[in-house]
Amino acid sequence: MFVNARYKELDVGGVFIGAVCGIKSDGDHPWSKVGYLVYQAMESRVKRGDGLDSCVLPCWYRTDADIRAGFEQTTKLDNDGDDNGRVWDVEVCEYHETVDPIRERLLRGEITAREYGRLVIDSFRAVSNPTIVNCLSKTMDPDELDMLMEDVYEACIDPIGADPDQYNLDESFWYVLAKKIK
Repeated sequence: MFVNARYKELDVGGVFIGAVCGIKSDGDHPWSKVGYLVYQAMESRVKRGDGLDSCVLPCWYRTDADIRAGFEQTTKLDNDGDDNGRVWDVEVCEYHETVDPIRERLLRGEITAREYGRLVIDSFRAVSNPTIVNCLSKTMDPDELDMLMEDVYEACIDPIGADPDQYNLDESFWYVLAKKIK
């Protein structure tokens, strides 16, 4: 679906440039671990049926094969029912990994473990909180929801600070450049 949407947006000769999340070279996926810690803290504070069932912290990690398969799909891209043949040329699909700069500061002794936990949860919150609030706002009072999430994030700070190798925000991604050829 994602590739289909990009296909419809671009003219022939147009180029998709993007970064797609990937699993780290050692098989780890640290953003998901922070997300799961947040989810566990929410689970211990929210009754079933209060919106938590619909709350998903989305992050999908793709492989090189997953990405190329999306761009190699060839049928019904313009909803006319016809096979369009190959419509993309993937010019670049390169893997990159970056280390969490916050953890680097911790390892250099520039911040405490608690400060590390706070900075990690603040970064995670900046990315994920809109999705979480949107899911839970359907069944919870906004003021109650704000207090809940403050409590949830606060509860995650010390566990993150205690295990920075487990809970970090290392990034791994595929840099993709694909040209629309039809």
